[in-house]
Amino acid sequence: DCSPRGESCARTLCAALADTGLKPEVLHVVGASEAELSMDFEALSQVLPPGARIVLIGPHAMGAERGACAPREEKLVGPFKCRGLQVSVFPHTYQRFLTVCHTAETPQLAVLFHPGLDIHYFAWYPCLKLWADSRTPVLITAYRRPENTGETPQVVKTLLETLVGVGSGAGMWVIEEENPHTIEEGSFNAAYFVTLGCQGALPVLAEEMYFALYQALLKLGYPFAPRVGYLDVGAESELVMATDPRLMAAV
Repeated sequence: DCSPRGESCARTLCAALADTGLKPEVLHVVGASEAELSMDFEALSQVLPPGARIVLIGPHAMGAERGACAPREEKLVGPFKCRGLQVSVFPHTYQRFLTVCHTAETPQLAVLFHPGLDIHYFAWYPCLKLWADSRTPVLITAYRRPENTGETPQVVKTLLETLVGVGSGAGMWVIEEENPHTIEEGSFNAAYFVTLGCQGALPVLAEEMYFALYQALLKLGYPFAPRVGYLDVGAESELVMATDPRLMAAV
């Protein structure tokens, strides 16, 4: 069933497709969780080509397993037919998807709903570089917390502009700082951005862009201190809490 968050995600994706004129036949929705699993696929079927393939990828994308595989087993589940679309699920990271499903179709659009680029920068960087190098369009949304903290539209915009640049047919493509399809008092999917390629070649190592990002975000008064990898994925006993010294060691 479609949830309010799922409807917001679907409507935001439809708006981005209208902005860009894209009609992708293959979409990778990365970092997927409950919101993405409960998207309004009826609305998406109205703007995507018939039979378009959507792959939901992420460590928390386990709600649609339907018993087909054990939790977090590295296996592509599906496709399931949904409103004329073909939807598959890979319940693990995108890096593992590329390794395990190496024959999978190349995405014509990558979608990241509030991925936490500011916190999980080092985990996301290889993906962002891959998409930039291949000029794969990427839709990224922001999440504005009530205190106006976290991955706000301004933080996400600054981070992306610093990474991929602006203008000359590469880098930032669409900038929508006030998403009309946001919910929860303007916090969830507060804004959306679409990137296409990069003004210059991104370096291989994420560390090489760290200082530039730190300086850019410092101007916003934002303390850029990304965690290393997915520290919140795993058994409850294995989670790294905010007060754990290992977290500070990873920052």
